[in-house]
Amino acid sequence: MISRVLTLNQGDPSEARLYYLPHLVAEAAGFFAEEGLEIRLLTAAEGGDTIAGGQIPSVLSGMADLTIGGPMVTMKMAEEGTRLVNFCAAVRSNPWFILGEKPEPDFDLTKLAGQVVVDVAQVGTAGFIFDAVMAERGIAAIRIGGAFPHGGHRYAIHHLHATANAIAERRIAPLADLAGPTGGVPWSAYIARPDTIAAMPEKFAAFRRAIGAALTLISMAEPAEIAAMIASSFPDHGIDALTMAIALYRDADLWPATTAIPREDFDRFGALLMRAGWLTRMPSWADLTETSDA
Repeated sequence: MISRVLTLNQGDPSEARLYYLPHLVAEAAGFFAEEGLEIRLLTAAEGGDTIAGGQIPSVLSGMADLTIGGPMVTMKMAEEGTRLVNFCAAVRSNPWFILGEKPEPDFDLTKLAGQVVVDVAQVGTAGFIFDAVMAERGIAAIRIGGAFPHGGHRYAIHHLHATANAIAERRIAPLADLAGPTGGVPWSAYIARPDTIAAMPEKFAAFRRAIGAALTLISMAEPAEIAAMIASSFPDHGIDALTMAIALYRDADLWPATTAIPREDFDRFGALLMRAGWLTRMPSWADLTETSDA
């Protein structure tokens, strides 16, 4: 019998992204129910235009017990004196892809040298990290905002949630993932106030176990099976588009193997965000992650 409830704020509708897959799979596969958990989902009315926007206020106020989002926000908030904890891994690297108007089987990142790259979403962190990764490789690409494939530019960056249908319909082509070049970084995690975790340790441990089971299933099941499980959460996506996007993300090793957030990944992310100017000092893995294993 369900006896334990946790409320999860998913953010505003624009943040209902395909790569936020683990809790959707945990629900669909019955892993939360097996742990005696009921996960009640909330949404934010508006997006996160500031670091304390979107789903963060409901976590700070206690309206939600947890959320899913970017640890880069918790790193910046820590600089400003507010501590939230990344207690469970969700996405282990950069979910953005290099896109083109047509397939290029011999594509590599050096082809971006001197090219204009359209940043369609213009999400701050994704742009910062793209610039930092290109700089690491000495590749001088010019990132601009705008639509794609309009404007005569050959390349763009975007995530697969927004582009899956267009890719499945062959209107654009995925040329390369940015997960590999970015390396292991805790791009997305489940986040909560430390006092909330301390007040309900059994519930949060059960949540981590359910997410761990979901991560294992994501790594082993056929992409079409996962797509069928979560299709009702993405009514605007065709099943072929979902299957394709899940397959591409899994090939890019996007989802972590366990719920732990490795220190080396956290530190790599912090260093990239410092290089990009998002942070002024290195964040503390010990202070901002929950290391208990499910």
